[in-house]
Amino acid sequence: MTRPARNALLDGPILRTLLWLAWPNVIALSAGTCVVIAETSYIGRLGVESLAAMALLFPCVILTMTMSGGAMGGGVASSIAARARRRRDRARLDACGACAADRGDLRPDIHAGHADLRPRLLELLGGRGNVLAQAIGYSQIFFGGAILPWLMNTMAGILRGTGNMKLPSIMILSSAVWQIILGGTLGLGLGPVPQFGMRGVAAGSLIAYSISITVMGWYLFSAAPASFRSSRDCACNG
Repeated sequence: MTRPARNALLDGPILRTLLWLAWPNVIALSAGTCVVIAETSYIGRLGVESLAAMALLFPCVILTMTMSGGAMGGGVASSIAARARRRRDRARLDACGACAADRGDLRPDIHAGHADLRPRLLELLGGRGNVLAQAIGYSQIFFGGAILPWLMNTMAGILRGTGNMKLPSIMILSSAVWQIILGGTLGLGLGPVPQFGMRGVAAGSLIAYSISITVMGWYLFSAAPASFRSSRDCACNG
């Protein structure tokens, strides 16, 4: 009787497997630090008031990214890896992926539903005058497109749950590079591009997320069978 093929993710040495899975993610997340440094640099060129506006918004932006990447992304990855792959159930894996994508679409409603509270919240945090106006301008663009970071991190979680760490890490790394390039170009107005200020910085981030979403979406929906594309049975509940 022949033994079934070993699954390196499930049957390999624990420490070596964890390190092998972790290193692409560590590199990608380190790029997030570079984005913060770069944004601080070119927002500083816009003036002290722009830096103050970013300081008001930074906790909300980081909360959005950690909720979508850590909470939602981690939950998606663990659901697919622990529940679906453990049972070698491809149909269940497809259903979990479809369910996760649906849930990722719904989370930005939190931001949209509280849009009217945003100026008041920024005022309570100390925003006044031009600082408040710039903070509102950034938030209108970034949180208006909040579905994009949610989708990007949800798709990355789906891929990580299947054991594919390299593609989402490459996409997050490339997203960081594009954020720096596009945010600086649109914010400062380099070359023929006009200066959009804080709104341009926010738009650069969203465009960078869209690029990663396009690549990961193409990979997921072209590599997966039809059951992944059509299933809406939330099998990851049970």
